[in-house]
Amino acid sequence: MVMPSPAGRSFHYALLLALQLLFCVFARPALAWEGTVLSVQDGDSLTVRRTDTSQAVRVRLYGVDAPELAGHSWSAQPFSGEARGLLLSLTPAGSRVSVVDMGVDRYGRSAAAVVSLPGGHVVQEELLRAGLAWVDPRYCGRCVQWKNLQEQARRGKAGLWREGDDEAVPPWIWRHGEDRTARKQTMPGARRGRL
Repeated sequence: MVMPSPAGRSFHYALLLALQLLFCVFARPALAWEGTVLSVQDGDSLTVRRTDTSQAVRVRLYGVDAPELAGHSWSAQPFSGEARGLLLSLTPAGSRVSVVDMGVDRYGRSAAAVVSLPGGHVVQEELLRAGLAWVDPRYCGRCVQWKNLQEQARRGKAGLWREGDDEAVPPWIWRHGEDRTARKQTMPGARRGRL
């Protein structure tokens, strides 16, 4: 039997720890599978080919919302290109990822936590650290660790937080063209980091 190198064991331990962390954070059974990234659509969506079935699966990053690229009824949101660029660098076409399914979104995409392989980086955490995504309280109300990462990015004025809280309009409001008054009514305490 061939034993993995110390670096290989460290990677496997890191991956196992990341998957255990995801399970604990979400406190419900999840199905994990591995695949190869086919493409990245925007800052929080990618397409992955499953290793076990060869099926191409559209994946929406669970629990976070990245700035919007231009859509049918809205202009591109500040930092949308940077968010997509970071997701591309973490999960370039042809790279391997582990996907932890959390359900299906309203568009039929797998809502999932994604761990880049090798490396074991939880993609959502990297986007939050860089200040290029929000924790979406509508879908991730108990994601305390992710909210802490978002707060650290906000305090450090990273990414979309660079210009201050009033300029950082969450995508779920941006898409609907609502003004900052609506934002403040929809997200009480957002300025104080209490999402």
